[in-house]
Amino acid sequence: MSPAQLTSMRQLRQAAEPTSAAATPRLLAFLDSDYVRAQLRSCCSHSGVASWPAHRLLDELRANVYASELVHNFDGNGHAGLSLEIAHFNATQYLPTSWEMLRLGYLGDPEQASFGHPASPADSSEEGVFKFPPFHGPHDLPANYAEASARMHYVMLNMLRIDVGNPNWGQVSAILSPSYWADSVAATPIDTGFFTFCCNATYMRIPGAKSCRFQLPDSICNEEQMIPGVKGAMDHVLLSHMKKYAVRNVTRKLFGRWHGDAPSNLTFQDTLLFMESDVLA
Repeated sequence: MSPAQLTSMRQLRQAAEPTSAAATPRLLAFLDSDYVRAQLRSCCSHSGVASWPAHRLLDELRANVYASELVHNFDGNGHAGLSLEIAHFNATQYLPTSWEMLRLGYLGDPEQASFGHPASPADSSEEGVFKFPPFHGPHDLPANYAEASARMHYVMLNMLRIDVGNPNWGQVSAILSPSYWADSVAATPIDTGFFTFCCNATYMRIPGAKSCRFQLPDSICNEEQMIPGVKGAMDHVLLSHMKKYAVRNVTRKLFGRWHGDAPSNLTFQDTLLFMESDVLA
């Protein structure tokens, strides 16, 4: 890990631990609510999950966080961190960040404004949410390969156990080791780019910023800031995730995939109901 990545993870852990601890009683109350009990009865009555005490439901959620696949999909979106060409020829000997792909020339001109600030929300979310230092190149892009290497990989936490990972970002999935949770995974309740250009008022007011094209329920943008979770401090992220996507019945979908009375099918829209679990290494 680079000095910038180590510093970011240290700052994120310092913020996550007290935030998660403060959220634990509220998360337990949510899991014991009439709403959640009704969701569990509708999917999982035969397995007995609907009658589990709240602390057992929380243990199940936590266990699935650290057991679920860390998935990076690629070859379908211009801001991916890999390509089949690189994977086939093993051209880099490592999984490059999207910024490294840009510097290597795989995404076009390394100084193209469309990848910089504010046209793309990526740099804003990495600095604002993940506490990385700014880039020093034109359009707030990496000035060199070292800066490009000192950021992070965009990863989905596959708690819904979707066979194809996150097809919104490509048809090929790279599955990363859960061992990264030990010191380099920072997770958020929703996609951070989505949060930045649809919910972050500071970013949205900048001339030239990416605009939100969606009509969102109030629950999605109900937080002024997003504090990522880390291993051992994820309760605030779990609570936020289940509340933000309550309109999509994500609690029922999660437990239904794990303990459902019958096979649980998902729609393409359900693939958007993920927690982002980025690897800062």
